[in-house]
Amino acid sequence: MNPHSPTISGRRLPGSILCQLAAVCLVIVGCKLWLIGSFSSPLPFLDQWKGEGAQVLRLWMNGNLHISDLLAPFNEHRIVPSRLLVLAIFEANARQWDAQVQMVAGALLHAACAFVLGAVLVARLGPRHKWPIFAALLVLFCLPFDWQNTLWGFQSQFYFLILFSALAFWGLGGHGAGSARWWCGLGAAFLACVSMGSGGFAGLALGGWLGVKFLIDPDARRQRGSWVTLGVSLALGALGFALYTPPAAASLAAMHVQSTGAFVRGLGIHLSWPNSASPFLALIAFAPLAILAVIHLRELRRSPGVEQSVENFLFPLGLWVLLQAAALAWSRNHAMASVISRYMDLLALGALVNFCALLRLVEFAGRRPSVRWAAVAWCGLVIAGLIPLLQRNLRLDLPSLNQIHRVQAAAVRQFLTTDRVADLGGKPVFGLPPGDLDLLAELLRDPVIQDILPTGIGVRRVLVPPGPLTTASRVLTDGWVLVLGAGFLIFILTERMYRKSRRVQREPKPRHSELANNL
Repeated sequence: MNPHSPTISGRRLPGSILCQLAAVCLVIVGCKLWLIGSFSSPLPFLDQWKGEGAQVLRLWMNGNLHISDLLAPFNEHRIVPSRLLVLAIFEANARQWDAQVQMVAGALLHAACAFVLGAVLVARLGPRHKWPIFAALLVLFCLPFDWQNTLWGFQSQFYFLILFSALAFWGLGGHGAGSARWWCGLGAAFLACVSMGSGGFAGLALGGWLGVKFLIDPDARRQRGSWVTLGVSLALGALGFALYTPPAAASLAAMHVQSTGAFVRGLGIHLSWPNSASPFLALIAFAPLAILAVIHLRELRRSPGVEQSVENFLFPLGLWVLLQAAALAWSRNHAMASVISRYMDLLALGALVNFCALLRLVEFAGRRPSVRWAAVAWCGLVIAGLIPLLQRNLRLDLPSLNQIHRVQAAAVRQFLTTDRVADLGGKPVFGLPPGDLDLLAELLRDPVIQDILPTGIGVRRVLVPPGPLTTASRVLTDGWVLVLGAGFLIFILTERMYRKSRRVQREPKPRHSELANNL
């Protein structure tokens, strides 16, 4: 079988499959709404006080917010889309600062990431692979191994990074230079650069993949548009490095790697996700993508210019995950870095890429049972790694988070009565260093901040009705089971429509003579 068969080219998906994918995203949103309704609080959390309250909302309310403030770094990151989202939600919610509304918006953003990834993968791998792709999306986007990004309203930058990077690979890597979709990919890649400190990796990953193709495929070197895309990709990577800001906080600088050995071990642990027992498991986790790369590059050398729409998305995305893991191994290399929940949305894409590479390898192997059994074993290893993660989260981390929310709300109420910083409880309660804790006290004393705090938890001096988005988010979180059920129902109905349309297409059309006899 030719591994670059034109039957797997990136064609436009039927409307029924897009509806099914939208239904899968509804299921994802329903699961996240259950998590938000069960384990969250509308009170701002951790970096949210400084990153939103002090650096955005207070300036906005006082009329002092400028474009330079939106572009200003937060730790190592530029988070322009996240700040714009905060402002949009704040204004639409009657100027109330409600973290749960931001969590619901984050759930929708994460579902949008799943939709983009699913649409591209099904289009390029072929509709026959939709079931395993849908199943992978449900596992990697529904399960609460990434609970920090779901339950901290400040974490939308992770979702923006994934969304814009995926769109960049789709647009720049899959379409000719100068086309409308290419420009869409270019815009997404630029937005990725200002979404998070590692946003420039989208350009570097795509540029790296194009560079490998140029070394092997003479046809690619003869295409002027490919050179344009390569230059733009490398420029975006350079922009990402230019926007990076070394951390000023000593606590963040202390997390940087101290030796080459520690970096290699940290890289292996991150790439082994969801397993963290040994860094050598990274070799198994990324074996499908590595084997597919060998097959593809060998075929590319033998037959330059062959169809490669699937690989033009999978390989840049895989390189992007490698770069993200390397950045974490360098900048967050401490004992717990491999299990911190907020990084797992990035690492989970490595599992998705390698799963899709497995689908390609099984397709190449035909009926060879050894490849199929190897694919089953690989999936079993991923599931075996997810189980202890979920057990720890559901039994320990999430119940502890509920207790933390109650203690923090009580500490804020006590501080508003006594005006003593000691009543905030220090770092054990809010997890903030002394400087940020003083900033929190200053914010709580500020009448501007007091007037925008969320309602319903007793942290406001003046009671007001909840904002419209607050009311809507409460309805959604209370009705999570209806959202979940609607997703399953739409999926079943669209699957019936899809099968019916396929049967109609397979039915032989009557000949002209038969039509004449019928008339």
